[in-house]
Amino acid sequence: MINKFSILGVILIVMAVSTSGAEYYKYTDKNGNVRFTDDLSQVPMDQRAGVQSYIEIQPPSEPPSVSPPKADSDVQPTTQAPTAEAAQLQKTREALMQRKTALDAEYQKLMDEKSKIDAERAAARSKARINTYNKKVAEFNEKIKRFEEKRSIYQQDMERFNADVQKHNASSKTQ
Repeated sequence: MINKFSILGVILIVMAVSTSGAEYYKYTDKNGNVRFTDDLSQVPMDQRAGVQSYIEIQPPSEPPSVSPPKADSDVQPTTQAPTAEAAQLQKTREALMQRKTALDAEYQKLMDEKSKIDAERAAARSKARINTYNKKVAEFNEKIKRFEEKRSIYQQDMERFNADVQKHNASSKTQ
């Protein structure tokens, strides 16, 4: 059971985006269990080619960092009146910032829930308590999965937005 909870912790860490930190690997063991390790030598040789790697993020005391949308000055040139495209970029930026705030709050709730589940692990001595703990871990795994999907979609939207801003800036400079 400890391994499953350790996996949860690694998954939460992996959910946030960062450019620094340790590398973790995800693979499936011979019993079909998903495993995470920071040591590639622990991954079976026959699975190393298909192993997924993840980068560790900053500690949970800081919210996950995702590159913020470009500043207002990047969205619209200061020498021209705002265009319809610039106004739309600004609206998109505001919507993305709201989504980021919501994701940060959800991440913090998940970290709080992880702490509570972690505390329950030590008290799980009887079979009934262990089963209850296992159910909570399974439910928590599903929450993590849904959060990761939302975070991934947000990151893709953010990358598209930044590309649109760069196109807008390039076209503004040529005018």
